[in-house]
Amino acid sequence: NQQGSEVIQGTLLVIPIEEALLYVRPLYLRASGGRIPELKQVVVAYQNQIVMEANLDLALKRLFSGSEPADFPATAPTILAETESNLDTQTASVNSSDASRSGMLTQQAQDYYDQALRAQRDGDWAQYGVEIERLGNILEQLRGEQ
Repeated sequence: NQQGSEVIQGTLLVIPIEEALLYVRPLYLRASGGRIPELKQVVVAYQNQIVMEANLDLALKRLFSGSEPADFPATAPTILAETESNLDTQTASVNSSDASRSGMLTQQAQDYYDQALRAQRDGDWAQYGVEIERLGNILEQLRGEQ
């Protein structure tokens, strides 16, 4: 907590994926006197990995792509660019296709997550269950792409 604001931990979502569990917990910040909290971070844990990002989309991308955190050393982009330029055209095109599919899946996961939160706020638990199940299916697909 900071003076003038309050950190609110959102509902912990536990999503089964095959024989493992994915944990998702949003963190909100509410200004003193404010009524509506603002989503600030999302913590996602899967197996032995934990990531925290500004939204679910970024957290899932980082978790399932194995990318490094934002404060990774400044030389990382240069090293990554050199490595990527050494790939042959066929491999680069396959990776681009995979990245595009992963991006679409993570966007779908974000949408289902947002819809689940809306249903939760509205007290529509049946819809909440449907959205969590959809989110779980997308996450299983992402896991299969690893």
